[in-house]
Amino acid sequence: MSELSIKKQLLQRIYFGNLFVYIFGMTIVLSMVTTLLGEEMQKIDEMEALFEKKYEAWKKYRKQQSPSPSSFRTIYMEGQPYLEMLKLGIPALPYMMKKIENDAYDGGRDLVWIVSKITNKKFHITRTGQKPGGFRWTVEEFPDMNDLTSPPSRYKLWLRWWKEGKKLTAQQFEKFYQQWKKLNRQGKETEAKAKYQRVIDLGVAALPYILDKVKQGDVELVPAISVLTDNKVKKDAKQSECLDWWESNKQKWLIPFPNIKADNTPTHKDQPGAEEPNEG
Repeated sequence: MSELSIKKQLLQRIYFGNLFVYIFGMTIVLSMVTTLLGEEMQKIDEMEALFEKKYEAWKKYRKQQSPSPSSFRTIYMEGQPYLEMLKLGIPALPYMMKKIENDAYDGGRDLVWIVSKITNKKFHITRTGQKPGGFRWTVEEFPDMNDLTSPPSRYKLWLRWWKEGKKLTAQQFEKFYQQWKKLNRQGKETEAKAKYQRVIDLGVAALPYILDKVKQGDVELVPAISVLTDNKVKKDAKQSECLDWWESNKQKWLIPFPNIKADNTPTHKDQPGAEEPNEG
């Protein structure tokens, strides 16, 4: 056998050996990815099943209660089924929002009270005018929703927030943050405090942006983190403590907004309006 043939065989063996190692390695990687995806899908299925169970129990409980105004807190804020729904937390938001949209008139729209508590999001709705018939409503979060002749539908507000909230929160956070900083520099404490509160009112969805500012050194935002996390982070926590907490817990606190294409944004006729019953 010639030297050339020997070299050729050697190169072939090296090539096929490397190819085998590559295929073997990719098989292991694909197996691991498949296992992880399977576990993740199982968690999703388990959460959905748990949500459905808690949701049906909550609906049943509500139907057993008196609809009188005096029972409002018991039904929505204090009842055990409400507390059980609340415990599901952020991971259950996609299922709650789906019910709000598709099961609105069979209990779904009342989930807004639970979503509101979980997200710590507060809408800013103002009413102007002097008497019934002359009242006008404006929703600050959505500039196109001004001079409404009737109160905006709460559950439709939440649906719009769910679809637009990711982009909207980022924009509004930067706006209120810059206004707060400017007012602070000007020594206007009362006005600055109001803008700081507006940052908080953006809810849990603002946490990534707040933590980014803390990372940059703005520790004045630490009390806002404390409020939004129900004191999971202490209001006097150090910068490093906040960042360590976020690194360990952010996956539990990120709002799982859906990916919505620009042409899927609700049209004006789909926006919260007067034709809907008053959800309170």
